[in-house]
Formats: sequence, C-alpha cells, structure tokens
Amino acid sequence: MAKKSKIETEKMGLSAPASCSTFVRMFKPQFAPLVESGAKLQTVRPTPKRMPKPGDRISLRAWTGKPYRSKQRVLREAVITAVSPIRIFESSMAVGEHQDNWNTRAANKFARADGFPDYESMLEWFRSAHGLPFEGVVIHWANDQEEQSQPGTRSATQGGNGYGKN
Repeated sequence: MAKKSKIETEKMGLSAPASCSTFVRMFKPQFAPLVESGAKLQTVRPTPKRMPKPGDRISLRAWTGKPYRSKQRVLREAVITAVSPIRIFESSMAVGEHQDNWNTRAANKFARADGFPDYESMLEWFRSAHGLPFEGVVIHWANDQEEQSQPGTRSATQGGNGYGKN
C-alpha cells in the first residue's frame, strides 16, 4: 500500500480534526491479510484505558517476525467511524444497545466482518483467547471515501450497526 501525502489524505476526507488522537492496533498473522486488503473493517478488543472515538486515526499493524523483537508493518491507516461496547457470552452477544440474542444470520455477518468464517469460530476464538463472558469494544474504521460509497459498505453517517440488528 502506497503511503498517501497529507494533502491526498485531506482530499479523500480522511484527515482528522486537530483534537483527534491516533491509536495503534496490532493484528495477529491470521487477520493481517484481511486488514491489509480492506476486507476487515472492525476489530473487537478488551476495553482500553484510553477509549478511541469516531474521527480518531487508527494505524493497523502487524509484527514482521517475533512480537516485540521485530519491526511493525503498517497494514493500513484509517479513520475510526464508530466505537461500541460489546459483550460476548456462551449463547449470545450484545453490541451497543442490542442486548437480545442475535439471529444466526446477523451473528455470522458480524463474525465475518471481524475476520472469522462464522459465529461459532469467533466464539471459540474468544473463549480460548480471552475467556467468556468477554467484555470490550468493537472499533469500526473506514478505509477511504471510495470504499465507503461502494454498495454493501456502511459509512459513519448511515447509522445502525450494519449487522441486521438496527
């Protein structure tokens, strides 16, 4: 991915206001290609001490070798479009204000957006990586204006969570 100049970034509408922060998020090797290609537009993380907010910048990275003993490779730079609380339980999940059980189709759509083949795979990953129940945040980002306006994508101004649970 070619690095864009500040002027190009501003023309694309990706420049963040002066009061915004920049966050760095590291990705495991299994998710890096999805982030780099633009297929993965969200990440679920434990609740951070310093909470990101829409409009903040995010630098999405992966280690080139052993973590902390190798360089970081920037997969993508983006603008955060939404941050919502998430809770994942053994038999359901809650994102934002949606506390009810998700139907299979919506849960699978959410899991695919996060880089998993289906909800059961995502549930198993969180069970082994963090334990259940899991509480954290889901961070959404936009790659650039062209990708935001393509059919099937959701811009920050469209509202809803994009998973059939509006």
